[in-house]
Amino acid sequence: VKTKTLLIFIIALCIVIGGTGLVLVLTKNPKPDLHTQYTLQKIQQYEQENITLKSVDAVFIGDSWTDGYDIANSYPEYKCLNRGIGGDRTQHVLDRLKVSVYDISPKVVVLLIGGNDMLAGKSNDYILDNVQKIVVNIKQNLPNTKIIMQSYYHLTFDYANFNQTLIELSNGVKEISDRYNLTYIEIYPHLIDVNTNQLNTEYAIEDGVHINQKGYEVITSLIKPTLYNLINS
Repeated sequence: VKTKTLLIFIIALCIVIGGTGLVLVLTKNPKPDLHTQYTLQKIQQYEQENITLKSVDAVFIGDSWTDGYDIANSYPEYKCLNRGIGGDRTQHVLDRLKVSVYDISPKVVVLLIGGNDMLAGKSNDYILDNVQKIVVNIKQNLPNTKIIMQSYYHLTFDYANFNQTLIELSNGVKEISDRYNLTYIEIYPHLIDVNTNQLNTEYAIEDGVHINQKGYEVITSLIKPTLYNLINS
């Protein structure tokens, strides 16, 4: 019984800190400092990595949608880093841009952040204002770094009612991309079930929020040609 209980706890913990960044999918009473502890571990990891890193092609930064993405194996021909932290909101990314991005001066940044803000009840204006601040800060600190903006992905099951808001946010991200001459990739139409306009369950894990390996393969196929052009331009 003890072994079974321990196994259940480990699985739950892995979901929370590794693959489940969207706050409403966490356990009902998570430890309030769990995200902070995980963030500190990741920041320490980044600091150690940054000491020896040279000539980074791309940094993917965001929340659990990025954290759960096997970046290294999806883009083996490039030096790409995964700087996603499950549970992050836009302000978290703003606070960690130096260690996550500036200190390694990548050729390209691939950005996707704001889903947790939405689920926490933040307004679209608040989210998009912070996304714009992230963009401006990157451009000011790394003027030669190119930025790829992703649309937000769709959700399914109990979270499908958020999809209209995600479309509105994606439209806002596209406007920011146009305003600052960035590259925008609309991902979500390639991941939805056309019959329901929800995240296709073929690409989702059981929570209806996060993407499985098959879904990430679709995402990679959409990003890779653009990433290749920006890295080699």
